[in-house]
Amino acid sequence: MSLCRETKDKIEQSVEMIRASGNDYTLAFSGGKDSLALDFVASLSGVRYRRKYNLTTVDPPELVRLVKTFDVQFRKPELSMWQLIVEKTLPPNSIRRWCCECLKHSRNNGDGLVLTGVRAEESQQRSNRRMVETCRNIPGRVIVNPILHWTEADVWSVISEYNLPYCSLYDQGFTRLGCICCPMQGAKGMIRDALRWPKYAMAYIRSFDRAIDRRREKGMSCTWENGLDMFYWWLLTSQKSFGKRDIAIVRVLAARWGWKTGTDFDEWVGRVRLNKPSCADDDEEHTLPLVFE
Repeated sequence: MSLCRETKDKIEQSVEMIRASGNDYTLAFSGGKDSLALDFVASLSGVRYRRKYNLTTVDPPELVRLVKTFDVQFRKPELSMWQLIVEKTLPPNSIRRWCCECLKHSRNNGDGLVLTGVRAEESQQRSNRRMVETCRNIPGRVIVNPILHWTEADVWSVISEYNLPYCSLYDQGFTRLGCICCPMQGAKGMIRDALRWPKYAMAYIRSFDRAIDRRREKGMSCTWENGLDMFYWWLLTSQKSFGKRDIAIVRVLAARWGWKTGTDFDEWVGRVRLNKPSCADDDEEHTLPLVFE
């Protein structure tokens, strides 16, 4: 397989963008396919750069194994996901995304010139990003997105053409890699993760048990019987809304794992509908998102 002219042109443009923007970078390395393409063009550019990987404590083991084959600096969080859940007293969801701030962004404050593998094709929000940006929240940081204009096909073409190593999860049906049970993927993806990595699912449930205890100690509202109850609730309420398909998916998991919430399943779903919480409790600080200019 040979690269098409358009993809070759994009490689050249990305290399020139890196060279024109600086000569000493921190490369935000995640081990995903886009990071691999970014690392490839950075190596072609000849500039100095250091790979840094933010360990979240809920990273897929297969991904971590790949990352360890690179010369990369691992940055560990002050608190693990399990500790943060107890501290926050609730798990993160698609709006209340304290996980990204605590486990990723907060450890990048010392990075001035940063290379990322952000691509416009990935989402509406990312389509508004620019090739070179400054971060309003973190003075002095400049973000360079050299493969912003690449398509997924471009990325895989480069990986294939140059025989770049990639995570085995892509060959097993995963299209994007991230934290295990990330709420941004919805109930179906979260349950897929829970069944694939059951030890992590059990760790979530144990953390939810402790979070419930913490809420009761603080006199906060608490409608969950136990950590498993909160886990099932999390699957449904991680997104802004849920429908019959999501309920059916959770029902299947409950049939496999057991239903230990102290109530009938349909009654429980009705309770979730009535008592679905807002994105944050009144006494919980809201996390400001990173703002790029």
